[in-house]
Amino acid sequence: MGFMWFGTRYGLNRFDGHDFKVYLMKLDDPGSLGSNHINVVFEDSRNILWIGTAAGINIFDRDRNEFYRYGKDSLNLLNGYVKCIKEDQKGNIWTGSSKLCCIDPISGEVRNFEFDREHLDISPALGVSSLFVDRSDKLWIGTDRGLFTIVDGTLRPLNSLFTEAGYPVPHVRDIHQSETGDLWIGSEQNGVYVISHVTHDVRNFLHDEADANSLINDIVREVYQDNHGLFWIGTRYGLSIYDQERGRFSNYSYDANDEGSLSHNSVFDIYSDNENGIWIATYAGGLHYYH
Repeated sequence: MGFMWFGTRYGLNRFDGHDFKVYLMKLDDPGSLGSNHINVVFEDSRNILWIGTAAGINIFDRDRNEFYRYGKDSLNLLNGYVKCIKEDQKGNIWTGSSKLCCIDPISGEVRNFEFDREHLDISPALGVSSLFVDRSDKLWIGTDRGLFTIVDGTLRPLNSLFTEAGYPVPHVRDIHQSETGDLWIGSEQNGVYVISHVTHDVRNFLHDEADANSLINDIVREVYQDNHGLFWIGTRYGLSIYDQERGRFSNYSYDANDEGSLSHNSVFDIYSDNENGIWIATYAGGLHYYH
């Protein structure tokens, strides 16, 4: 299986299948993490490990078993609260914080992309909360003020997709492309949106108190499709698994009388390993593994 890496608010954890090794920030060690608050761990196509923290980006040097604090000597925004990291097909690394940054890992050049706040009528607090590179190498940028992409080097909003369909502009928390090419978008208050890659029509899945087979909660943190085509949706108050053929959700939540239930209802991340095992990270209940 190799190593599994888990970010927490109290350091970076490496799991070898038997034991955990914990990496922490040490004030007297410049080769340690820049912060113990880990938001994202990303391995690029060159097997370089990028760690987004509350105090910028760290790169892990596997040979030296130490960290390099990327951009610490520059004036770019890489020293901020980094929430997401992705790689495009050209090998560029994209990071999201209060701004969108593009890193050329070969030259070290960093480009900052700013939102046009004057013309977009968005607050100064706008930040990038999710990034996704689709199969056509198009970058999708999720923010707390909706969905964006880049056209001719300029950030362009795509919120008309939602408003023209009669939906509110979402705070985008996660973006995932399905096997068929549709975009599944998890939002902070408005459930899951599905954007057709053919027609650009938008569907919205919401919790319905009268329907036990609806989405378990509208605060969605994570969307993931497994190798069976099922969608695993992590929310603030439980896990939903959507079966497209049946058109229904199966819902799972913490049950004090069931040792096999979720240990905590707030699901933050879902990941599949090389053996198709599903890892579920919760806010305050640790990890679950399903195989």
